[in-house]
Amino acid sequence: MYVRPERPAIDFLEVDFSGAVDELVNKKKGNLFLNLYSSEEIVDLFREMGITKKISNIGFSNLEIVISGDSPFDHRMRLYSEENSEKNLLMELVVKEGIFEPKKIFVEEYKVKNPRMLMIEWLSFQNPKAKFDEKRPRLPGQKFPGLGILMELEGVLFHICKRIGYEGVIDVPEYYHGALMYSPKFFFYDPQMQGMLGAMIRDFADIPLDRTSTAVMLQCVKNKATEKFVEWSPGEQILPVSEKMKKYFISDGYHELMLKAMSENSFVIDSAKLEKELSSEANKYLV
Repeated sequence: MYVRPERPAIDFLEVDFSGAVDELVNKKKGNLFLNLYSSEEIVDLFREMGITKKISNIGFSNLEIVISGDSPFDHRMRLYSEENSEKNLLMELVVKEGIFEPKKIFVEEYKVKNPRMLMIEWLSFQNPKAKFDEKRPRLPGQKFPGLGILMELEGVLFHICKRIGYEGVIDVPEYYHGALMYSPKFFFYDPQMQGMLGAMIRDFADIPLDRTSTAVMLQCVKNKATEKFVEWSPGEQILPVSEKMKKYFISDGYHELMLKAMSENSFVIDSAKLEKELSSEANKYLV
């Protein structure tokens, strides 16, 4: 039986940095994303980054951004088409501001000391008008197919971090396919975890992503190096923004550890176990 895992804990000290931004002097904090951006400014930023055009090309118009938050540290943004209702929800983003406190130092000469970061607590994209099919199968956790705007949203977050002075964006991917989709620009803080992801991407290159991600979720992927099934428990995946953060991920020490982990591990799907899991009553909805 599949039990949805708890989101991994992250050492993240919540700090409200928005008071340091000069632009806040003449703005009220209510209904501003990160206490800085109005909904109109976010729409403008979406337009600049190409999100509006992509969404309009698949049939959505009259976009509306709704901004809210449960505390000074939590900031929520929802994107609707036409009207503010659940059936028209296209995107939801929840972020938190704070300081990243790594549990372990992997590359001593490039250790990152208390960087100011933006943490993605929740991110979802959905096209409520689309249906899953053979060309676009359902991935774990999906209610509807996505919108194909992840890279553009990453550009938005990068722009925001540069403007406010954050050193990067952190996400802890709940599913394997999430880590893979983030991987062109996001890197695991732990170089060994980055190497493990690289080995999975290499070994599963010819297998459909929905099958691979489901197999990882149901613990049906075996690491041939250890003969143990993989329990998906990722750490922090980071989009580096500051030069200091970028230098960590391109350092020789980081790459040596990453390549070592990638070469020493290989993965295979246990098809018999996967089919048994998928045939169980609890997991029939995944088929």
